[in-house]
Amino acid sequence: MKPKNRLYRFLLHYGISAILGVMFVAVIGMLQLIEIDEKAAVDVVREHDGRCYCYVPRSVRLEAGRETLQVALYGGERLRLEIRGREETPAYVVCRIEPQEGTSLPIASAGERKLTGYVVTGKVRLWDLLFSKWTGRAGK
Repeated sequence: MKPKNRLYRFLLHYGISAILGVMFVAVIGMLQLIEIDEKAAVDVVREHDGRCYCYVPRSVRLEAGRETLQVALYGGERLRLEIRGREETPAYVVCRIEPQEGTSLPIASAGERKLTGYVVTGKVRLWDLLFSKWTGRAGK
């Protein structure tokens, strides 16, 4: 057998396995390294008295001294809102809000009373997200 044929057979036999092994290690590494934002949906509502409220699910932990809330709208816009007061209900934490100085809420200009967006509650690794049922950690 010629040396060129030997090298070709060696690469054909072991090269594909080696490439698949490297790809497997790379996928496992990406699952361990990449983190994505965990989000919770919130509603920003303007009531008839002109005040605005943000309804945050109780599952989202808001720190007691927190004075601002950053809401990302699904259109890509981000709102920084100042919390002026809060009240807890069985399902939501209702925050009385005002936009930061120099900005306005898109609610006032659009004539609508409600915006839906999300707040980022933390980060979760892709590994935990994909295998949370098996590991029992559910994203934590």
